Amino acid sequence: MGKILGLDLGQNSIGWAIIDGNKATDRGVHFFDNRLTEVAERNNSVFDLKSKLRENYRLICLTFLVITFFGMVIFMPDFWQFWINLAIAGLYTTLAYQGKK
Repeated sequence: MGKILGLDLGQNSIGWAIIDGNKATDRGVHFFDNRLTEVAERNNSVFDLKSKLRENYRLICLTFLVITFFGMVIFMPDFWQFWINLAIAGLYTTLAYQGKK
């Protein structure tokens, strides 16, 4: 039969063996730096942040809306009661939505 090269490809290492007949004549392992896994972990943390933002999209929008309504009181003081009522309604909606989670 001839010589066979067997490879074991892992995330941080490559293992190899040369098989001649039924015997392993030579073998070894090469380990890589962990830099690649650090980059992958950073990418995972960015993915986790994106998924959390996607899950809480409505809450973020409602919070931004409430802040905007409170800010409108400063810019349009003639209609301050209207903007305060909208802000309070938005705040109530935000808290009710967060309570359902």
